[in-house]
Amino acid sequence: MDSFIEIELFQNHPYLAGNVLYGTVHLYCKENIADVKQVSLTLLGEEQVYVHLPESKGGPVKPVTKTFSIVSQKFVLFNYDEYENVILQGQFSYPFTLYLPDWLP
Repeated sequence: MDSFIEIELFQNHPYLAGNVLYGTVHLYCKENIADVKQVSLTLLGEEQVYVHLPESKGGPVKPVTKTFSIVSQKFVLFNYDEYENVILQGQFSYPFTLYLPDWLP
């Protein structure tokens, strides 16, 4: 088996603005991994707007889709600076708690 990462979430329902995400990142290393600065988790979110707009006044309606990035937050789970920047062979778990912003749509 090769090295891999697994993210385990402890909720089984949709997430809403202001919710708390509980989980664990599991890292399985077949061999040592060198030059590691940190293990982090990034929360990315985007919204998509879909509207029908006329091409010109009184003209045919054209669907328009726009996508906007609304959140990009990085959470450092573990810093490897004190460990010579090496993750040793084995299994590691990094629990996390993330708070979704209240202003999310």
